[in-house]
Amino acid sequence: MTEKGQEKAVTEFLAESEDILESIGNNLVKLEEGMKKSNVNPEVVNSIFRGAHSLKGLSGMLGFSKVSELSHNLENLLDSLRLGKLELSSRVLDGLFSSLEALNNLITRIGSEGNDQMDITQALSTIDKILHGDHEEESGKKAGLDDINLSSAILEVLTEYEEHRLMENVRKGSRLFEIKANFDLTTFDQDLQRLTKDLSEQGEIITTLPSTGTSPEAGIQFNIILGALCGEKEIKEIVTNENTTINEIQYLKEGDIKDLKAEPAPQMEKASEQDSFINDIRGLTKTVRVDINKLDNLMNLVGELILSKNMLQRILKEMRQRQGLSTLTGDLQKAVDSLERRLAELQEGVLEVRMIPIGQIFNRLARMIRKLSKSSDKKINFKTSGEDTELDKLVIEDIADPLMHIIRNAIDHGIESPDVRKRLKKPAEGMIRLTAYQKGNHVVVEVEDDGAGIDPEKILKKAVERGLVQEGETPGEEEILKYIFLPGFSTAEKVSEISGRGVGMDVVKKNITKLGGMVDIQTQVGKGALFTITLPITLAIIPALIIRCSDQIFAIPLNAVSENLIVAKNSIQTVEKREVIKLRDRTLSLLRLQEIFGLSPLNPESNHSNKNKTKIVVAGLAEKKIGIIVDDFIDKHEIVIKPIGKTLKKIPGIAGATELGDKRAVLVLDVGSLIEESTQGGKF
Repeated sequence: MTEKGQEKAVTEFLAESEDILESIGNNLVKLEEGMKKSNVNPEVVNSIFRGAHSLKGLSGMLGFSKVSELSHNLENLLDSLRLGKLELSSRVLDGLFSSLEALNNLITRIGSEGNDQMDITQALSTIDKILHGDHEEESGKKAGLDDINLSSAILEVLTEYEEHRLMENVRKGSRLFEIKANFDLTTFDQDLQRLTKDLSEQGEIITTLPSTGTSPEAGIQFNIILGALCGEKEIKEIVTNENTTINEIQYLKEGDIKDLKAEPAPQMEKASEQDSFINDIRGLTKTVRVDINKLDNLMNLVGELILSKNMLQRILKEMRQRQGLSTLTGDLQKAVDSLERRLAELQEGVLEVRMIPIGQIFNRLARMIRKLSKSSDKKINFKTSGEDTELDKLVIEDIADPLMHIIRNAIDHGIESPDVRKRLKKPAEGMIRLTAYQKGNHVVVEVEDDGAGIDPEKILKKAVERGLVQEGETPGEEEILKYIFLPGFSTAEKVSEISGRGVGMDVVKKNITKLGGMVDIQTQVGKGALFTITLPITLAIIPALIIRCSDQIFAIPLNAVSENLIVAKNSIQTVEKREVIKLRDRTLSLLRLQEIFGLSPLNPESNHSNKNKTKIVVAGLAEKKIGIIVDDFIDKHEIVIKPIGKTLKKIPGIAGATELGDKRAVLVLDVGSLIEESTQGGKF
């Protein structure tokens, strides 16, 4: 393989490995939940086994021996679980999770150093102790395969795992069915998938075998062995295909019969041949893996096209002003309208591809919580909802760190120890809940715990000590809670391995603000805390309101704009040194961009000046709103937010810059930052 080919292969391996390990981690969490409920789904174990098997093969091909060796040992452990030779326990789960962590470390090493040369002795030793430690063999007699009325043709090709699942269903007293289904060759893949999905809801599909006696003219037949607690009537309601037969498989009930075990190697080989046969017929996959950088480049190109479209619209407007309506301007208008529609479709398509469910982050956090729960000797009940809520991949990546910091602090400083919770008459198990949902053009992520909560009095005392608040001053609770986001601010009395002194909370706010979002806190001492994070769905191409203030043009993301107002100047009141107006049933705080950015007031003789009226943009995230006083509403444009230099980055209220169709560069306002400063009473 050439050097370039090797580099590409390693890149693809890293991407594939990350997906496999992500899937294994998610399934390990499901496995633990199933164990707690004494209802372990065998397909979850099977899925983890397949992941370890795939990783072993991929790493072996590229010469990553450590990954291959550890994956192989993990595969052996999982195989023992699959075959019932090993009972699932907390000790086994701990071994599985530690193996996953070791594999993640190896993959990270390959990504940074290009090799997997790390010490995995401890991980291998853990697996070995679990596999060869003292554990009781199952006692009692099981039903034997000879006493199950299945054809020898099927019995001969069952893998050891399938035999184990068959015997397990017999032990549980499930009814066994053999379903022979015929499908058309052109649609069998989808039809078989649909049938097995429906049957899985009634019980466990033990095996799906292609029949060897079918011809292409007659279609293809599959024999499905199902273990279920329902009767034949319920199965017939699912199987509506006329070319399908259902037969109940008879077997002797408990005991007088021998347990026969098959040699594993030949069966696994035959199963492999069957899988190969099915895969050959299925043909090409319907999904492809795309590097996120390629999607970023594609989105940048779409952004450039939008700028070109804006330029065309400006040229068209100028032509109409000079020439009036004509055939040429009419044709150009049609072309621009068509371009706009196609661009909107292209933009929507690219954005759709970039969207991923936030559940991916929730699953990673579940594994982190499990680890921290053990290291802190605290019992944590982790609950989630809204896992299917989608966000742009870049937003997902950047929100992971803030969520991790908040949860670490909740476990370290919020959730009490079991003994303390018992004294407080709380459940011994602390609760952390992650919730995500879409609200308008934003996604809201809530992190809630039922721990000790955040004490505003402690924060205020610390703020006074640091000179942030004057002695005797009494700021509101909302303003007090914002102090925990200041760099180095902490009420912790000692350093903890889990969360340090809480110095990461300033990073939380910084990262969320960078995303154009905001974070809010609600707390009740002794009962817990709730962090509410509001985020834009995407950071790519967004519609924006273009406004004028003095001689400057600004853009405000339209997803943060509620409405535009024109009010009488005498309706503006001053309350506690803040300008406000009454907007329906609420009081709306106002901001003047001239004061924030030090702009010269507009010339009273200017066309944009009005002595009696004031123009206001009502903007906000979630429930928090402010009124931004402007001199003029200009237009609406789709914009691409570009990064700004270090000097402008230091100015609160600026999210970035963008270019309009006439080549003008304008600043994009950061509404979240403006609200944060406004509610905290900060100086710009």
